[in-house]
Order: sequence, then structure tokens, then C-alpha cells
Amino acid sequence: MKSPLVSFRQNYREHFEGDPSRSSVYKDISKGIPIGGIEWYMPLFFEEMSDIFSYFSDNTIIYKHGNLDLACSHFWHETEKRFRLFAYDAERPILEPQNLLIKPDQFFKSINSYKKFDLKRTEVYEKIPDISIDRKNIQPLSKLDNFITDNPKRVFILTDSLGRRETVSELLKLAGIKFKATDDWSSAVDISDQVVLTVSPLHQGYISSQHVVITESELYVNTVRQVKKTSSR
Repeated sequence: MKSPLVSFRQNYREHFEGDPSRSSVYKDISKGIPIGGIEWYMPLFFEEMSDIFSYFSDNTIIYKHGNLDLACSHFWHETEKRFRLFAYDAERPILEPQNLLIKPDQFFKSINSYKKFDLKRTEVYEKIPDISIDRKNIQPLSKLDNFITDNPKRVFILTDSLGRRETVSELLKLAGIKFKATDDWSSAVDISDQVVLTVSPLHQGYISSQHVVITESELYVNTVRQVKKTSSR
């Protein structure tokens, strides 16, 4: 059996055209350096990947919340759009979406084999106002800072990875915004600080009667970033 590192090098050359020596991803991983975002190259390390449904038992109940059809279609459309934007970066190329993510049709085919329960949302959530980062402003996070100052509710700022959390953490520190950082949502809810920075796959923020959730989608409105989501086939 080939080692994962050997598999990575071979699969990388098969998936991406051009000279791999131009890629910092290829060079660092080949040296055994665990780069930020290495999890999004996982299919290159293994012959086969498992998806989330591989961990479900036969009696698993799927709880559906909101319009899944619309959410999946929107997510896949955004994913393909971002792939087209970043696909030709020779230094840090990205895998095609279908090699890394579950396509909407396969997702629904999989959940249809389980018992499902629709969760009805009784509370109407408000939309997050414009709090986007303005890099032309001497204080890029001024809109976010003003929003937090004027808002008495707890604010959860979510990033999609620990690496992204550190990036946003530095921005908050530079803006003088006080916050507490945690590794995941479950630990964040137990913290009493008004502003909590943590990691979650949620990619759309909202304002509820109890708290505010802000994601990178609200912070980086004018910047197209590669959205990272879980698992592959």
C-alpha cells in the first residue's frame, strides 16, 4: 500500500496541470509541512473517501430545517462560481467541487434513505445589516465595531476553519474589538463575553431575539473567497 504522502504527490500531478514545483501546496506537503487548509486536499491522500452518511446508522433520523433544496442549489452554484475564479492559480490550485463535496442530487438521494423530520421555525430572524470589511477605510472594521457597540445582544462571529479564525482574530485585535475565541460552537455558547469568535460551517448570519450570528459571508461581502465545506465522496 502506498503511503498517503506518495499518493498525494501522484494524485496532485494527475489532477493539476503544469509544473508542481511552482505550487507552494505541493512543495510544503511533500516536505511534510501541514499547511493551512490541508484538509481540502484530503482526496489526494487516499484512494477513497467517506462522506457524512457513512457515519449514520440505519435508524438515523434526519432533521430538516428550512428550504434545503434552495440552500443546496445556492451553495453548489456559489461553489462552482468560486472554483472558476480560483481554478487557474498555479501556486495554490483547488480541486473540482465534485471531487471534494457531495453534489445536491447525491445529497438528497442519500437522505431519502432515512426517516426525515421537518423542523418548523417559529421565530423570524432578521437579516444582518451591512457590516462588511472596507479595506479602503482607515478603520476597515468600523461598520462591525459600530454594530457591536449599538447592539446589546451577544455576538457570535463564525469562521469556516481554525486558520480563518486566526485571520479574523488579528483583524478584530487591530480594530480594538474585544472578544473571546473558542474552537467550536459547543464551547462558544458557554462563554459569557459579548463577542465570541469561533469555528462553524454555517455560512449565513442572522439576528435572533437572543443573539447575533455573523459569518464570513457578511464580513467579506466584496471579496470572493473559496468556501470550504465538509467531506467528499
